[in-house]
Amino acid sequence: MHLKQVIDEYTHLKEKYENGKRDNMDEEINNYGIARNAEAFFSVLEAIDLNSDHISGRIDPFCMISLDGKELSTHYKEDTKSPIWNEDLNL
Repeated sequence: MHLKQVIDEYTHLKEKYENGKRDNMDEEINNYGIARNAEAFFSVLEAIDLNSDHISGRIDPFCMISLDGKELSTHYKEDTKSPIWNEDLNL
């Protein structure tokens, strides 16, 4: 990407943000300062060298995301201490 393209993209995103901020001034805000009807997108990639508390040393990890009373989790990965999920979650 050339510098002019980066500047143009930044300007466009800044204007979009400012317009959205004005449009959403009357929205109800939660304790975290996030609009209650907002969506959050998470990309869960991987974990490295997790510890197992189980006596067998076996571990079936998953990742759970909780925000404002809503929860989502990845699929569990069977018997690995370094799982790779590459999952997108949308709250």
